[in-house]
Amino acid sequence: MSERRRHYRVRPELDELVRIELTGPRLRARNVVLLDLSAAGAGLELPAGARGMLQDGDLVDLLVRSTQLLAPLSMRGRLCHVDETGPVPRVGMRFVDWRQHRVLLDSALKGLFNEREAYRVEPELRRPVLAEVQVGERRLKGRLRDLSVLGAGLWLEGPSDLAPQQVITVRLRLPEPHLPVRVEAEVCHNQTTDRGAALGLRLLPDRRDAMRLQREISPYVMERQRSLARMGLAALV
Repeated sequence: MSERRRHYRVRPELDELVRIELTGPRLRARNVVLLDLSAAGAGLELPAGARGMLQDGDLVDLLVRSTQLLAPLSMRGRLCHVDETGPVPRVGMRFVDWRQHRVLLDSALKGLFNEREAYRVEPELRRPVLAEVQVGERRLKGRLRDLSVLGAGLWLEGPSDLAPQQVITVRLRLPEPHLPVRVEAEVCHNQTTDRGAALGLRLLPDRRDAMRLQREISPYVMERQRSLARMGLAALV
């Protein structure tokens, strides 16, 4: 399927999960309703007071806020359709650089749109990412198996007694020029043997750390997805 035809399902309860703003040359509108969203653009319903303040070709910024996102999503686009014939204005926007936003968009919004989960990428075999798990005073060594802005998979050296819902501290040494990552995480599953343990984790940054974590993880995720795309491989879903 073409990237431009990837559509997300806009559910009625979405209004309870997100707050959307639209900023243009003559307008800053809150309480915007999302009608449609794809990898290429979005359809929006604006408050009645926005009538007459937008026109085709305007460069606008769409801001999506939600407690379920690590950080607000900001996406720039250009209006390609303005309809003011109904009770409230409706507009269509096309993202200026949808390829750049694609990984972040999928990773952040899959949970909101009832998709399977965020895109995950695996490290290069020749550039493994070392990991350290801290549980109280204990420190467990391992390496990264896969990573997204929402979660991670780790291989630990030796068996592990970590239990589901247990909160741990994870440190990842991402390859340069990327920043090292330190974040709290919740154990989702632990498959352990006498040779090691495979952990599935959900990242738990607090609100102060959310934007920092986004800056540290998303460039690495996007770089790896571009590399996988060049090789003709799909990211994990």
